[in-house]
Amino acid sequence: MDDDGRILLLRYGDEYSHWWITPGGGREEGEADEQTLRRELEEEVGLVEFELGPLLWELCGWTRQEPGFGSFRSRVYLVRVERFELPYLTEAHEARWFSPAELKTVATRPPDLAERLSSASDW
Repeated sequence: MDDDGRILLLRYGDEYSHWWITPGGGREEGEADEQTLRRELEEEVGLVEFELGPLLWELCGWTRQEPGFGSFRSRVYLVRVERFELPYLTEAHEARWFSPAELKTVATRPPDLAERLSSASDW
């Protein structure tokens, strides 16, 4: 989240649809949450310096979208940064900063991302 309350999301998709998600990724063996988050943010969007905030929520479930994996656990933390231009994208199709109002107009994962963020005390 930047100083103006905008959130950075990445667009992914396939031949059927597209969706926007927060940057992040899988934990490597032995990593703590903060280590995973710092590595993934650097890998995905080139972000190195940031203030790590509180854990906002955790999602657990099952998916068939990633071969070899059936379950997932996603922990979403608040990360505060000054707005920046991404130096690169490694996997996503696009990156964009969204205001809270704009966030309600796009398909996100989880589908209730706008509501989750608006109910977070630091949003």
